[in-house]
Amino acid sequence: TLSSLHHKFSRQTSSGWEHRIVAQENAQVSDGSDTEEEGDNATEDNVAVPAILDEKPEPYVQRMIRGQKTLASKKAEIASICCSIVRSPSDNCSKLKLLRSLCAETDPCCAVVVRRYAMISAANVFKDIAPGYYIRELTEEEKSVKVAKDTRALRDFEQGLVSNYSHYIGLLERYVQAVVGPNNASLTALKTLANGQEINEAGLESLAVTATKCMCTLLLHLHHFNCSKQLAQAIVPRLDSKLCSGELAAVCIDTIKELFKDQGATEITMEAVKVINQIAKTRRDGRLGASFVEVLLCFSTSDLADAAAAAVIARKDERQREREAKSRLSRKEKKNLKASKKLDKELLEVQASESHDKKVKLQTELLKLVFSVYFRILKRAPHQHLLPAVLEGLAKFAHLISVDFFVDLFQLLDTILAMPSLLIRERLHCVQTAFKVLSGQGEALTIDPRQFYCHLYQCLTQLCTVEGQSEVALATQCLDMMLRKRRQVSVQRVLSFAKRLTTISLHQDAAVSSVALLDEVRAFMRLYSCVGGLLDSDIVTSGVFQPEVDDPEYSHANCTSLWELTLLGQHYDAKVRKSAAQLAQGT
Repeated sequence: TLSSLHHKFSRQTSSGWEHRIVAQENAQVSDGSDTEEEGDNATEDNVAVPAILDEKPEPYVQRMIRGQKTLASKKAEIASICCSIVRSPSDNCSKLKLLRSLCAETDPCCAVVVRRYAMISAANVFKDIAPGYYIRELTEEEKSVKVAKDTRALRDFEQGLVSNYSHYIGLLERYVQAVVGPNNASLTALKTLANGQEINEAGLESLAVTATKCMCTLLLHLHHFNCSKQLAQAIVPRLDSKLCSGELAAVCIDTIKELFKDQGATEITMEAVKVINQIAKTRRDGRLGASFVEVLLCFSTSDLADAAAAAVIARKDERQREREAKSRLSRKEKKNLKASKKLDKELLEVQASESHDKKVKLQTELLKLVFSVYFRILKRAPHQHLLPAVLEGLAKFAHLISVDFFVDLFQLLDTILAMPSLLIRERLHCVQTAFKVLSGQGEALTIDPRQFYCHLYQCLTQLCTVEGQSEVALATQCLDMMLRKRRQVSVQRVLSFAKRLTTISLHQDAAVSSVALLDEVRAFMRLYSCVGGLLDSDIVTSGVFQPEVDDPEYSHANCTSLWELTLLGQHYDAKVRKSAAQLAQGT
């Protein structure tokens, strides 16, 4: 029998690599009788048949040169399209579709780079040509009405802009979904290039980051325009670094924080908070990321009282200018001016009333959603990674909480403070929230703050174990709010807090913290004359000071003195020595 063995040979020529396949037959002798016959057949058929294949791989250098030329051509095309659109948006609105097609470039030489350039360019184009108002969809009746040529051209431009913008937003969402979500037919087509290959993971990651940055840019600059809710619903779930890469999550977090700080974006802020509230409803057992709660700390409510005061000042200045101008007018001109001012005043009052009422309503709804997120987290089993942000948020917005929630809030704070694993910062935030509520609308409530005084008194001893200065600053804020309720603080409590502050100032590593604590003792001394008695060690009293008692009412601080000031007078820091000396002299 004959068996064919195929050998492949390759050599490099001036035109590239040449491949040859040579077929060679080897005779194998089975027995003696068939040798001659097989030999004759071998003589006829044993011929080397060369075959040159048609496939010739492109050399690496040539492929790189072709890729650079293609990239330069695509970049020039993108620049030309963008310039023509920005120059005349109404005439070249159709070119937006061509720009979107470049966001899905399939040339394997430069697909990823061209897509990134096209996405960034398209985002800036939309940011430049989008109007400052929301474009609503025309009804069938409005479409059938015959309008002027200019109106028809404006409508066509607006509808074309909205259509291209919505398709562009959908393309950006698919790029992000290709990395963080399950694959489907549309995502597979987006990954596939012209030669049938797919973009690697690094390329998809870079495209997803670029798409996310484009969406964030559009949300910040075009939050008044169409598809803003769609952008918010796409960006907010990406706040959790567990669901996407850290870079994607960081970009989304920074964007939402900036959005919450912008008081002109109240409506889209409402939409973002709704998404956070919905995520807090569905995720349980600690699966909610802390970033969803931390971004709510950047939410700011405008002070309408300050705005009203500024408006009053501006109105006074305007009246002064009107008096000066009125003295130079004739009687008829004064009469016409008076009638015109009356009409303007009525129009302005209607507009201002509507604007003020709408702003207050939106802020009220926002606060309800924010507190809904906070209380939902606290009523469930509170998790350690969420408590700091929740308690800090409650402390920040406590003065805006409705009176109806005060009872439930204090019950929750009592439950949280009873947790043994609670950190000092979280305890201080609980106390700060309680004091802020009691110093505002809670003054009319008959709530005894004694338990919160005890918690604050216990927290002061833990300040010796912390390294940072933020806890000391937070403790001094709580003490300042406590001093405002002067009538509810007994003499024993004041003396106990003054003694403990002086004691823990000895154990602070940072001199700034020691000075801050001594300043609080000085504030106590200015408001309560009884604190000055602790500077005199010759006063005879009955009882023994008990520093280990957790209740400041029963520690008998009146039976001791501030002897720590003598040691603080020998502190290594000059500011601490000066503060201790002034305090020892009662100044």
